[in-house]
Amino acid sequence: MAVDQSTVQRRLKDGIEAIQAGNNVRGRDLLLEVVQLDRDNEAAWWWLAHAAADAQEQMRALEQVVRLNPDQADAHAALLGLRQQPVTTTVTYTDWASLLPETPFEADDGVDDPFQCPYCGRPTSADAHRCPHCQGGLVVRVARAASAGAVQLLLLLLGVNLAVGLLELIAPLLALAAQQNPNQAEALGALGKVLGLTLFLGDYLALSAAVAWLLIQILLVRAGLLTAILLGLRERWSLAFYAAGLGLLADLLVGLYLLITGYLGPVAAAANLLLTLVTGGLLFGVANEFAVNAERLMVRPDTRARSALDYYKRGHRYRQQGMWALAVAQWRKAVGLAPQVAVYYKHLGLGYAQIKRFARSLRALEEAQRQAPADVEIAEIIALVQAKADTQTLLKR
Repeated sequence: MAVDQSTVQRRLKDGIEAIQAGNNVRGRDLLLEVVQLDRDNEAAWWWLAHAAADAQEQMRALEQVVRLNPDQADAHAALLGLRQQPVTTTVTYTDWASLLPETPFEADDGVDDPFQCPYCGRPTSADAHRCPHCQGGLVVRVARAASAGAVQLLLLLLGVNLAVGLLELIAPLLALAAQQNPNQAEALGALGKVLGLTLFLGDYLALSAAVAWLLIQILLVRAGLLTAILLGLRERWSLAFYAAGLGLLADLLVGLYLLITGYLGPVAAAANLLLTLVTGGLLFGVANEFAVNAERLMVRPDTRARSALDYYKRGHRYRQQGMWALAVAQWRKAVGLAPQVAVYYKHLGLGYAQIKRFARSLRALEEAQRQAPADVEIAEIIALVQAKADTQTLLKR
């Protein structure tokens, strides 16, 4: 595989600058990526020797420098001084040099690949619908974000239509009241003429009890359907969109029936028809806002997050869904925005371990321990991750 020298040089430069600024952890992380891409990069090994956490790491890096440049006098002198020191057989968790050649999966770990599986972090193709490694689903159904203006107006018109329908219940209720108490019929009729109710409610006193009860049932069912459709559209459910289309068609037919039979006044009937036609036109005008699209899950930081804490919390939400690689993407962003918060490194290290990026995990946990030396839990996690890394190394031999 061809090496992208521009990437190598950029990361080498950033790594050296980080070490010169005193951030050895970030510098080592960047330089390790350099030697993963270009094993024979003398400058990277030389600066890795400067950023080593202990004498063993420094010695291994200097040996690589001497291998590449036998005339490097400074490297020879530094090696001679290290070899004259007492030899220790202790292997610490920062032994990245021993991890590097033994873990080819991490040599090009693809942690920046947006098409890696959001669950296990293994590589997948861009058009895959399910991870071939863990069988996790890679496609989600996502509704488009509704535009505020058109959809809010649609909801408002449906609400007005619902309110008008509830007012129309007055006609059959007055008819039933007049029939149950004939003495009040004349008074109700006079009141209707004074208030102009007949224009809105029609000749309600002429309704029979059977017709009145039928109208009450029709108007209550209509109100219930409109309420359900209104709530569904408010939640942007695509099913509610289709139900709204059928409901408005039925509402149009009911309005025509009430107008022709005279069971409803001309003003109310005309208002019903006008509202239904306008609402129906607006509904189909915003049809695209309720489309549900299948989208590929991408492993990258959420664009909606606004702070390191927000990314940290979003990472935990993905973790709870088993999406460890997606959680790592959020925690990496949190670390980048707030590099002095130890708990971000701690959970980033845990996330890396879950997706088998053990070298990265150990480096993140090392930084967490450096920033929070009183947190004894970090040392326990480091030991567990080191054990997993050792097991992985044995399995790959």
